[in-house]
Amino acid sequence: MVREWLALHRDEIELDWQLALQKNLLTRLIHWSKTMILHTTEVMPLANYRLSLRFNSGLSGEVDLAGELDGEVFGALRDPALFATAC
Repeated sequence: MVREWLALHRDEIELDWQLALQKNLLTRLIHWSKTMILHTTEVMPLANYRLSLRFNSGLSGEVDLAGELDGEVFGALRDPALFATAC
């Protein structure tokens, strides 16, 4: 997954490196805030407390949350009907 991310962002990383070498740190920070922060563009609940996710970078995948739904805040999501509203 790291190699996929690197392949997708090689140009941005090289640009950031060049900007850092020029000590133009403000421009570098603005560049990162526009291109490197991942945002979910699609969320689809699946069976067994899994989510299918797609991000603004084009990456997509599934996450298994079965072992994470504990405690006062997330425990309620163990209700399958509530978990199914996760989109």
